[in-house]
Amino acid sequence: MSSLRLALFALAAAVLLAPSPASAKEESKIQINLDPVSGGVAGGRSGAKVKTQFMPGVAGLQLQAKGLAPSTEHALLSDGVEIVRFMAGSNGQANVKVDLLQLVAGDFAAAPVDPRGTLLTINDGTADVYAGWLYGPVANDPSRVLINESTFLAPDALAAPSGSAIASYMMTPNRKGKLRISLIGAPPGDYEIWIDGVLAGSMTTNPAGNASADFRSDAVPGAGSGNGNGNGKPKKAGKAKLPLNFDPRFAWIELRMAGLPVFAGEMAAQIGGLNVCLPVEAPLPLIAAPAQPGATGTVTLGIEDDCSREFAVTVAGMVPGPYDLVLGGLPVATLVVAPDGTGAFAFDTSPDQIGELPLDFPLPSGASLSIEAAGVPALVGQLP
Repeated sequence: MSSLRLALFALAAAVLLAPSPASAKEESKIQINLDPVSGGVAGGRSGAKVKTQFMPGVAGLQLQAKGLAPSTEHALLSDGVEIVRFMAGSNGQANVKVDLLQLVAGDFAAAPVDPRGTLLTINDGTADVYAGWLYGPVANDPSRVLINESTFLAPDALAAPSGSAIASYMMTPNRKGKLRISLIGAPPGDYEIWIDGVLAGSMTTNPAGNASADFRSDAVPGAGSGNGNGNGKPKKAGKAKLPLNFDPRFAWIELRMAGLPVFAGEMAAQIGGLNVCLPVEAPLPLIAAPAQPGATGTVTLGIEDDCSREFAVTVAGMVPGPYDLVLGGLPVATLVVAPDGTGAFAFDTSPDQIGELPLDFPLPSGASLSIEAAGVPALVGQLP
């Protein structure tokens, strides 16, 4: 990997992995069964499970499977994106460990895969044989699920509150779920709990600014005298129990005081290099070819805050019309230069802006780059 690419990743890692009070509570531990796909697995000795563990600097996945086609190459996919390719043993079993933070060497377009919220499948090269949702919608859970997810809710920039807020979601194999929201040393008072823009409950801190609210799948709304445990005892200061009648996974949680936001965040652990990154970009100039000596251009490699990879091209002074973007001698996209001789094109591994195109082609380190019409280059360069 070139020095420029190393600088990009080093800068992002230095900020994301630096110790901070919030980083200690960002943690995700999930275990699920992958259930056999109808007609895909034969025999009674079958089964597969996936374990993931994420925390600052760590994003590990382990797959254990049996009942696979013996001595056959398989692939584990996340929403169709390959995570790892592996060979089943002669006994049809496999035990595979993957570091999800490990980048594919030499290919800048290989973004890290966060499997949470996706359908995981095992494919034997012909068909899917196992499948299961990892931290997907509750209604899509496979036959066995174990979840322990914790994340800090970020303080609002205008409110600038003291203390901290933590959201934790747990689910046990018996399908009982609990979402706990805790305040520690926060400004004392009454807080409203909003889930995806809907008022879901409230809690009141004690004088020290501490409070917690438990949303439980087995809670009975209106039981008791307000504490949700049905025993008729008065509600204790700083604690509340409420029904978990919504899906908290990836939900946007907001704590408001007097109608104004104080803390907010997504119910998913924020892991540096996996689903949250420091935005950084590096522009590289392109050189005009003899066919169009007045042409100018720049390519930019970038990492966005969601850890997706961006590849952008801007040009000026060119003859209007369609051009091939050629990488390593292979055309990968068509660019159309406007009548004024300019053009701006953006490719992203996870397009989320108007005009962005899928970055579905490799960007190998050191590859030649040219923008050409009918095989005649107008601008040339080289990836770092």
